[in-house]
Order: sequence, then structure tokens, then C-alpha cells
Amino acid sequence: MPARILVVDDQEAVRDFTRKILVRAGYEVALAGNGAEALAALGEADFDLVLMDVHMPVMSGEAATRQIRALEGPRSTIPIIAFSGDEQSLVAAGVNDHIDKPFTRAELLAKVDAWLPCEADPPSPADPPDRRPGGTAFQEVCDLMGRPWALRGLAKLQAQIDEAFAEPGSPRDAGQLAGQAHALVSLSAVLGFSTLSEQCSGLEEACRSGHGVQPAFERAKATALEVRAAAVDLIADLKIDAS
Repeated sequence: MPARILVVDDQEAVRDFTRKILVRAGYEVALAGNGAEALAALGEADFDLVLMDVHMPVMSGEAATRQIRALEGPRSTIPIIAFSGDEQSLVAAGVNDHIDKPFTRAELLAKVDAWLPCEADPPSPADPPDRRPGGTAFQEVCDLMGRPWALRGLAKLQAQIDEAFAEPGSPRDAGQLAGQAHALVSLSAVLGFSTLSEQCSGLEEACRSGHGVQPAFERAKATALEVRAAAVDLIADLKIDAS
């Protein structure tokens, strides 16, 4: 019987991408959008592993992990791998391991295999992915998820960049900007734009700590506008290839 994995992330693109990788590798996968949904899922079914995002609405991954560790019985000891985050606080909460976004198929399966050894051989080590716009990381997304999904993802990325950086309006509070940056961390990571993902992660942390927000905003904005221009070209190329 295949191992069952619960994927917990508030961003649909991350859930879809992760699920596709795991299902193709032979695992059974269930999805949850926040820590509260994860706890509900664990109360209804047995799982062998949890992949948990850290910053989520309703209930964070760290808070959910603490509640899971407080459960009675074997569910309290289920292995939990966090999607990035501060390693020290995660270990204190009871997380077993973590994987940084963006991750490739090979990186994710290697991490899962470390906790759920299976009979199938893990993917062979590959050269580091080319994370430039249109590079091998993006091509892997197209091959795995399909070009229509990639087109929708690029269009959504453009809209998120406009919302966070390009649209005029009154200044936003730090909480709102942190949420917008968090959404960009995940989607840009899935689509292979690692520099934007890393800089938006820095912006998110700056907003949550209240320190260095403006410099982090300016760095992320400069990269975001470059990525937006690249996304326009990638969308055009995908449409040409599909015609």
C-alpha cells in the first residue's frame, strides 16, 4: 500500500505542483490549505508524512506542528517536513526537517525518501537547475504541469506583482504587504524565479519583524518588475508554441 502524505500550504500553486510530483512517484496525497485544515485531516485519516508550510492564515505551520505533537497516540510522532522557515523555531515546535523553496522534483523526492524509504529508486542526481527566466526549472514546470497551467501561473504572477509593487494607491500596512510578499514567494518559486522568491521572502520577514522594510521592498520591486517583463515574453513564447 503506498505511503500517504499530507501537503499543507495556503498557495494553490504549491499544493498542485507538490501533489503532481508525489502522485507521479506513487504516493497517495491529501491537501490542506492551513494548519487548522491539517489538524482536521489528521483527525480523519492516517498519514505517513506531513509537508507543512510555515506562514499560513488561520493557523501557521508552527502552531499546527505544536498541536500535532500534543496529540495522543502515534499521530503525535508523524514526521513533519517544513517548507522553508526559521530552522531553530521549527525544531523547537517539533518539525523534523525542512526543504527550501524553490525546490525541484528531484530535491523534493530525495527529501521525502529520507523519511519514507521506498522500493523505487529515487531520481538520479541532476545538474543544478537553470533558474533564469525560461530555464530548465521553468521547463520542468511546463513538462510536469502542462503548458496551460504554466500560462495561468504566469498570468497570476503578473497580477500579484502588479498588486504588490506596480499599482498606485495609499500605503499598505506591514501585514498586508507581508501577505502579498508571501504569495509571491510561493508562486515565483514554483515557476522557477528563485531570485524573486528569495527577495520576497526577505521582504516578508522584514514586514513581520518591522525592520528594514523599505530597503527590502525596493530590492524585491526591482526584481519583480524584471520578472514581470520576462513573464510577458514567456507567455508569448508558450502561445506561439501552442499554435
